[in-house]
Amino acid sequence: MLNPVALAIITNTFTERVERARALGIWAAVFGLSLGLGPIVGGALVDSAGWRSVSAGSSSTSSPPSMLVTMVGTANRRRANSSRSSVGSASTAGSTPVT
Repeated sequence: MLNPVALAIITNTFTERVERARALGIWAAVFGLSLGLGPIVGGALVDSAGWRSVSAGSSSTSSPPSMLVTMVGTANRRRANSSRSSVGSASTAGSTPVT
């Protein structure tokens, strides 16, 4: 469900062909690493610290990417002189650690 959203963000943020290709390559590399390492790291975390540690790990690993998306999106909007407000982006990034 999140893959189409991530690809839409990349497509809308990086409009030049070379930048978009680089961003898609980075996204694919991170996705591939998380697909392979996620179960291994998650299993080790649950085995050593218990299943409740998964919630702490989820919020700490999802906050930096959300902040990065907000910063890149804000910079891109400034470049395009768009009239959209960044309140929605900030509230999304701020709500990530809460969930």
